Amino acid sequence: PAIFVTSVCIFIGAVLAYFFPNSAYIFVASLSSFGFLYAWLMISISQPLYRIQKGAEYVRNLKWKTPLYPLTPIVAIIAVLAALIGQFFAPGSTVIGPISIPGSGGVVVIGILWTLIWAAYYLLIARGFGHGHEWRASQGRAQPPQAGAAPTGGTG
Repeated sequence: PAIFVTSVCIFIGAVLAYFFPNSAYIFVASLSSFGFLYAWLMISISQPLYRIQKGAEYVRNLKWKTPLYPLTPIVAIIAVLAALIGQFFAPGSTVIGPISIPGSGGVVVIGILWTLIWAAYYLLIARGFGHGHEWRASQGRAQPPQAGAAPTGGTG
């Protein structure tokens, strides 16, 4: 599936470059900046959630402390959201069929739609694939224990 999806994306990029030669490169570059901003947004949201999940004792024993925590992830979240929202206030507009999206906001809208498509794919199809077991077997590593399975082996 990965090669097929990559091929379709390359084809779409070629079609965009053919029909919109003056803006296709800027659109693709802007879409990659959406990916960058989205990754940092997820990092900034995940850090406090991870600390809550692990508990106060774990956080106290961390070897590297985040400077100015919890202010740092809050500022990062605000900055990333400002950059994403700011796309809608850039000069020009993106026209997709009958819809006109102000500024470079079309990149944000398409990026969100793309993220939702892949999230739905993961939740509906890919979640049960169990990635990694083939690699672990080729490396001579044990399979991870199945949930609810009784432990095997031991000293009896």
